[in-house]
Amino acid sequence: MANLPERRPLTADEAALVLRRAVELGALEQPADADAALVDVGVLEQAAAEVGVPPDAVRRAAAELWAGALAPAPARLAVDQRVLPLTAEQALDRAGRVLRKQLFELRRSEAGRARWRRRVDRGARWQRSFDFGGRVKLSSVEVVTVSAVPIGGAPGSLLRVEAEPVDRRLVVASGTALPAGFVFAGGAFTALLTGNDAFLVAGAAAGAVAGGLGLGVTASWYRRRRLLVDELMGWLLDRVETGP
Repeated sequence: MANLPERRPLTADEAALVLRRAVELGALEQPADADAALVDVGVLEQAAAEVGVPPDAVRRAAAELWAGALAPAPARLAVDQRVLPLTAEQALDRAGRVLRKQLFELRRSEAGRARWRRRVDRGARWQRSFDFGGRVKLSSVEVVTVSAVPIGGAPGSLLRVEAEPVDRRLVVASGTALPAGFVFAGGAFTALLTGNDAFLVAGAAAGAVAGGLGLGVTASWYRRRRLLVDELMGWLLDRVETGP
């Protein structure tokens, strides 16, 4: 008879793995009725306590789930989150005040969640253009979505911010069309003067090369801009925590 695995005590990490797998197996055996599969967070706290997981950790994980933090974020988004000693309402209010000062306007608001977009009116463009003091930090950000959920049984709330950089399609258009267009136009003008179509063909080929180089430069620029936005989300959380 083959030797059975040793029934030794589990480490905390192993216990978490076993619980996760047990939940997956239990979900497969549950009836189709969705209400029958609902689990209260308090029940999770009791089960986790049996394997040494503190209730605060369960409540924090549940708050992250409700804030959307456990689902993978799209690659285009910069995401950050923090537990703050504020109620969810206070956190959202402070975030809104910071974003208004950063020339954003509220586009959508629902329970515990708000979506802000950069203003594009003449006054906002003027302030960004002449911001010599560097007060407008989020000029490279197009959209900011803020979510706040209370952490049950503990003071404070989880604040999550998601930011989308300025539309890269506009950057690609300006970064590639202009150099490629100038090169092609030069070839076309030379062909017109000389009557030699070879210059037109050469201009088109050179324009394509210039466009490709422009795309590479633009992609590199966008990667740097994304890293900057990542850092700015930390700055935004700092301002919310300390007060706008």
